[in-house]
Amino acid sequence: MKFSSSRRGLYFYPLDGSTGAKLVYQTNSVIDSLSLDVSGHRLYWPDSLNGTVSSLDIESRDQRRIQTLVTNLSRPRAVHIDANNR
Repeated sequence: MKFSSSRRGLYFYPLDGSTGAKLVYQTNSVIDSLSLDVSGHRLYWPDSLNGTVSSLDIESRDQRRIQTLVTNLSRPRAVHIDANNR
């Protein structure tokens, strides 16, 4: 998973080194950080321009499965995964 500021989105890149990155989330904002919940199979990121925190099931890689979890935040910059309190 990579955020491309020039292409304004989150992309999955193949692990085998082949080409063909897949866009999974497009935004006009800058994503400052990514947090991976390995056991929960989810990727989380804050969108500071839109004031949201969103999540994606890393198994599906399907843009339609993105969930906006929190809204109306004032410039969120990071997400912390608390594996002990799910």
